[in-house]
Amino acid sequence: MTKEAAFQRIYDETGQTVYRYLLIKCASPEDASDLMQETELEIVRVLNKKGAAYIQNPEAFVRDTANKKLFAYYRKKGRTRTVPYPDGEEDFSGFPDLVSLSPEDETEKAALVEEIKARLSEKNETVRKIFLLYYSLDMKLEEIADETGLPLSTVKSALYRTLKELRRIYAKERSE
Repeated sequence: MTKEAAFQRIYDETGQTVYRYLLIKCASPEDASDLMQETELEIVRVLNKKGAAYIQNPEAFVRDTANKKLFAYYRKKGRTRTVPYPDGEEDFSGFPDLVSLSPEDETEKAALVEEIKARLSEKNETVRKIFLLYYSLDMKLEEIADETGLPLSTVKSALYRTLKELRRIYAKERSE
């Protein structure tokens, strides 16, 4: 198989999924397109340097490459990430991550996300940022600490305290 055919096969299998992922994670569609192009260029570089046989699992390879480009993108944006959302609100699309929901469940999920957004809006900016980085960007606690410049213990404490509070509130509401 030629390198061009290998690239086309990889792109056909993964392009749409990875681009959708980047769109969700980026501040703008233009940034997502740029990151997708950088990801594609990296795939071409790997194919040219190591050959098609090197990429055993195209989906995992492309997703990993896109994640590396995404982290570099956020590092370039600096330690404080103010991401403008179209409606002026923070993006909680990744929390909770429920799949294959009925329309009724989708409505409940949307209501739950709105409730959580409202509760988190009462928290300080640092807690909201930690929560969003962890749940929306799937960052590890150590990465959040590095990116925000906060001690790891502060990041853990803020996240776990917030989760404990949310669990307590929703457990109380369910029992009523």
